[in-house]
Amino acid sequence: MNYMLLFRCYFLKKTYDVKWKFLFFSCREITDISILKAFIHLRYIDLSGNKLKDISSLSVLTHLLTIKADNNLLVSAKLEEMPFLQIASFNKNKIKSLEGVNHPMLEHLSLNGKIFHRSKRGITLYICFAGLL
Repeated sequence: MNYMLLFRCYFLKKTYDVKWKFLFFSCREITDISILKAFIHLRYIDLSGNKLKDISSLSVLTHLLTIKADNNLLVSAKLEEMPFLQIASFNKNKIKSLEGVNHPMLEHLSLNGKIFHRSKRGITLYICFAGLL
């Protein structure tokens, strides 16, 4: 766990009242992201390559546009409805269901090699066969 790294960011936010827009915590072996609830102005977050089992604490970040949480230990992508979320990537996790993935602006969802894209015609599923060639 890399609590110290998260704490430093939290301290900076509280000390300087920084309105963070981007947060990249890739490959840090983070297991708990509940401290990120304080970063209410985040728009883009990358939590790839950690050891996360749950991302439900991101539900309070209602201004998020993009979530990238590839290569974690997630079994669910369930979040409360996020009004502005447009892109979500949960590749290389243990997610088996789309339960709880209900966001009105979501246009692009990437889930274990399956890419869902919403257009005016409905939802289209693209299956990625990377690594088969």
